[in-house]
Amino acid sequence: MVNGIRREDITSIDFRNIQGMKATEDEKLKRVSQEFESVFVAQMLNIMDKTIERTGFISGGQAEEKFRSMLNQYIAQDIAKSPTGSIGIAKQMYEQMKRTL
Repeated sequence: MVNGIRREDITSIDFRNIQGMKATEDEKLKRVSQEFESVFVAQMLNIMDKTIERTGFISGGQAEEKFRSMLNQYIAQDIAKSPTGSIGIAKQMYEQMKRTL
């Protein structure tokens, strides 16, 4: 027994589980970083979409606005998940947060 810790206590620890917990936390951090980038890109797309002038003849009203918002959200999620199409916010955020956690 050293400092109140028995040898049996140390040998019974499953260190594979600790590595699994670390991998799980790493995956969560990646997912949250991608979600943040997705929200950012969706906001950017929605603001860009508002700059397009629409005439009353073709405009679909509130239904079209809702559809465009949902489409922008889907496009943003796709961009954030893409390894080559991402704008890089998720990667930078992940690297920064990984160092602090």
